[in-house]
Amino acid sequence: MIAWPLTVLSQDYPSRPIRILVGFSPGGGADLIGRTFAQRLSESLGQPVTVENRPGANGNLSAELAATLPADGHTILVITGAHTISQSLYTNLRYNLERDFAPVAYVGRVSLVLVVNSSSKIASFQEFLSGARARPGALNYGTSGNGSAEHLAGAMLEQMADVKITHVPFKGGSDAMAALLGGHIATSITTPATANSYIKSGQLVPLAVTTATRTKQQPDVPAIAETDGLRGYELTTLYGIVVRSGTPKAMVDRLNIAINKALAHPDTVKTFDRVMVEPTGGSPEEFGAVIKESVRRFGRVANTANLKLD
Repeated sequence: MIAWPLTVLSQDYPSRPIRILVGFSPGGGADLIGRTFAQRLSESLGQPVTVENRPGANGNLSAELAATLPADGHTILVITGAHTISQSLYTNLRYNLERDFAPVAYVGRVSLVLVVNSSSKIASFQEFLSGARARPGALNYGTSGNGSAEHLAGAMLEQMADVKITHVPFKGGSDAMAALLGGHIATSITTPATANSYIKSGQLVPLAVTTATRTKQQPDVPAIAETDGLRGYELTTLYGIVVRSGTPKAMVDRLNIAINKALAHPDTVKTFDRVMVEPTGGSPEEFGAVIKESVRRFGRVANTANLKLD
């Protein structure tokens, strides 16, 4: 076996088209991240870059597939907070995020937003809480899936507010939006990327955000943490890029440089600002530390809420 120098590996990479695996339906936040980077990476790397949606099991189906593919840098995976949550939530998970994948780049973090249909009689977060307390379990909320950050946001709210709301999981955020717009569910906890166009059109009304304070993009929307009894409530989620563990470091580094370059592109900045994703960037090592902390933090939330999935 020939041990090629890393510089040679980097120069020859990529040698064919790259695919970006997204574990959620088209139209959601993770899909937007994948499609935002596809064009920019193609320009930087000189190869076509395509997005392949593999929705299901809250992103785990795509991760399980990616964990079986060659460590050659030609398949990259978009991960979200859902993947870090899954590490402690699922009892039979067929991949380990930290063992099976190498971090490439931390691309952004985002708050979540609780929204209702504009035709709803719920006009504020306080009214939502009052309704949940008056009719335990009657109100429901849709999310992008079991074990998603949105699911944990709802579980945290139930625990801290001492209310019962029914979780309705979907295969992706866009599916939850369709159900909400169609009047099939009462509310949804979702990403701004998924809800923002409907908020702007007046079809949805944002009741609260999950950040510790109000966001600069929606200063009129209260934070859940502003409510008495919910001080300290905070949940944000991440977006990032990983490849199979064992991928040569020169390839990881080249991808990292291309992704950080794409993050600085004016079109990316505009897109992220439009959907209220805070760009991050940085080295693979820095993203590895973020993944480790996210796994620990979300694991604590899931264990406190006694959430386990098969």
